[in-house]
Amino acid sequence: MTLAFTIAIFILGITAAFFGIFVERYGPRIAGLTTAAVLFGLGTVGAGVSVQLGSLPLFLATFGVTGGMGLGIGYISPISTLVDWFPDRRGMATGLAVMGFGAGALVTGPIGNFLIQNSPIPIAFYGLGVGYFVLMASGASYLENPRTGGSLQGLTRRTSTRTPAKAN
Repeated sequence: MTLAFTIAIFILGITAAFFGIFVERYGPRIAGLTTAAVLFGLGTVGAGVSVQLGSLPLFLATFGVTGGMGLGIGYISPISTLVDWFPDRRGMATGLAVMGFGAGALVTGPIGNFLIQNSPIPIAFYGLGVGYFVLMASGASYLENPRTGGSLQGLTRRTSTRTPAKAN
């Protein structure tokens, strides 16, 4: 399981790095809905199939590669969108998106644990895959690039009144 997770996180990074242009070209809603939700949902359901078949290579391919690609596109879609919406608060926007990503793990960890403890493991993966798809597709349906102008109206950059620290 740790090898599959390692592959998934590696693929997440590669996908986020190289598929940002996909998100820019097709928009966050299509990238998040049709690509991220489908890939991650299929990867998780596929992991259930691979457990049921007893196939480690299939598990690595579904959970690691397919699920990892869904994670990567699902990770970059809201981050790039929030940075476009809040160009003067890029750090805050990125931080909130990353916090939301972590909060998802905080919520689904106990749910996954409950499912694994109370049902066969393949059934737990099936339930998680369908649940992830529904939640990711629902969240992606709200993603939208800002209209022309590039950000929220009336949001301006605050200027700091602090003086920079002197180097010794």
